[in-house]
Amino acid sequence: MVQEPFFSVVIPLYNKERDIEHTIQSVLKQEFTSFELIIVNDGSTDSGLEVVNSIVDDRLFCYTIKNSGPSIARNFGVEKAKSEYIVFLDADDIWYPQHLKKLKQLINNKYEVSWYCTGYEYMLEGKSTYPMNVSLMLDSKNSYGVCDYFENSLSDSLVSTSSVCLKKEFFMMLGGFNPKYDTGQDTDLWIRAGLVSQLAYINRITVVVNLQGSNRITDMPILSKRHLQFDDHLNVEEDRLPFRKFMNFYRYNHYLKFKMAGFEENAQVYLVNLDAQMLNRKQRFLLKIPGRILRAIYDFKSKLYKYGIRLRASN
Repeated sequence: MVQEPFFSVVIPLYNKERDIEHTIQSVLKQEFTSFELIIVNDGSTDSGLEVVNSIVDDRLFCYTIKNSGPSIARNFGVEKAKSEYIVFLDADDIWYPQHLKKLKQLINNKYEVSWYCTGYEYMLEGKSTYPMNVSLMLDSKNSYGVCDYFENSLSDSLVSTSSVCLKKEFFMMLGGFNPKYDTGQDTDLWIRAGLVSQLAYINRITVVVNLQGSNRITDMPILSKRHLQFDDHLNVEEDRLPFRKFMNFYRYNHYLKFKMAGFEENAQVYLVNLDAQMLNRKQRFLLKIPGRILRAIYDFKSKLYKYGIRLRASN
């Protein structure tokens, strides 16, 4: 009798010919080997699919669908998955060899949760320059446990798409990724997950998030994106302070993005339910300054990133 793999790894692929081989190899080199790798080719028009087909491994399965966006591609991959536990990986990110091993250790602890995560770091210009900005993950000790997602995601998110693991039945119960958003669809899913289950974590960095991969959604003009709505859970915010602080931070963040881009009218939408008293002094200051100055500050911060220096108003 053939034993089903412990993990199903789902990678959506759309025009990532430059990155996909490195990404796949990071999966195939995992120390924990009980997994299947599902590539969902989302109607790529470059040679990315040929790169995938050139890799021979019995654990790799590739499907092609009509171009529909990453949410539908990921949801399709989960439908094909044979495993109880689903892990995602973006087609330009990579895993360190112990990633699945660390997730398996978390699952073996039998916490009463339905999702799990490890730590991640950012890569800029081909070099890992800085870790996620979450105090829980920056502890020098090898710590792990269960926590509230919202309480620990007030700067960087505690979870990235490439660092998360969800039980398949939990993912299906949540309804998967929402295809009506083409940016923030991951945050939307984490919100729905965090409202019904705590999160198990281990503070080991096992994932590299590539900020300069090819064909990224962040390269699209801001007004052409279908953005996440932050006022769908106002009734829940009243009763859960960590969640209210989390939503407040994301309203603040989106307000600044639109203001920096010169779209003051669009930015005002995020002020309607934003509570400035929940922000720190630096954040309240940034709310008041003109968009052109915000843009200059952002450009300066971006230059510092290249040298591994990260400035955050959340600290």
